[in-house]
Amino acid sequence: MINKPAIQEPLTKKEIIALVDFLAYHLGYVPKKYPTAIFCKTAKEYAQRYETYKVKEPELIDEINNEVSAFFDHWTDTIVFQGFSYHESAEIPRFIIPMGTVIHELIHFFQYATGSFGTYSVLYEGTNEILAALFVDDFRFDYDREVGFAFNLIMELNGHNIWAAIQWMRVYTLHSHKNRFIHRQLKQSASFSRYQPKKLLTILEDACENGDLSKIDNEETRKILTRYSLPRIKKLLKTNREVIKL
Repeated sequence: MINKPAIQEPLTKKEIIALVDFLAYHLGYVPKKYPTAIFCKTAKEYAQRYETYKVKEPELIDEINNEVSAFFDHWTDTIVFQGFSYHESAEIPRFIIPMGTVIHELIHFFQYATGSFGTYSVLYEGTNEILAALFVDDFRFDYDREVGFAFNLIMELNGHNIWAAIQWMRVYTLHSHKNRFIHRQLKQSASFSRYQPKKLLTILEDACENGDLSKIDNEETRKILTRYSLPRIKKLLKTNREVIKL
């Protein structure tokens, strides 16, 4: 199942269980329950489910469907997918969802099963993207900036040892107090201890939106956070994919 590049039919309960068990083995945590998956047949249904989960703006149907192809509702342990596509502007009951998207949402389930996402999307989205890419061998990222900043930050925290960095991501994914964990790591780091952790991470959150690191006044820190370009990150991950022991 994990070797499929994409799915074109709704996942069965058996397939969801198999994927969760796969992630449980590789992440080192067995959840107490399994999530459910819903494949919405229309844009309206999908937007309504997203609104119930996160926003209360019914007029945003088009925006929601264009910007968010799947999401994990941690209130109900449900992964919601767009189970439709468009042909000549008409909705049709056919779809292709990359396996990386499926695994990404399932990793969100694991992130929340042990605590919460934490405050910083640069980390919970960035580490999720990297781990999902390693699991499915597909390095087309949806969160490019989050991947870049998270990878550079974590590599610096781990002495630029990619095996240690991947292990760090696993620990972070399952940590019950993700904010406390990363705050402590930054305070103990020679490279980042000069900064108040929340302030530094908030700057990175903003930089994921606008690409601007100018609020960090130290040039050396800016270099640390951009040392690995996205092409270099992809090459390193592809080359070292065997460390994940798939």
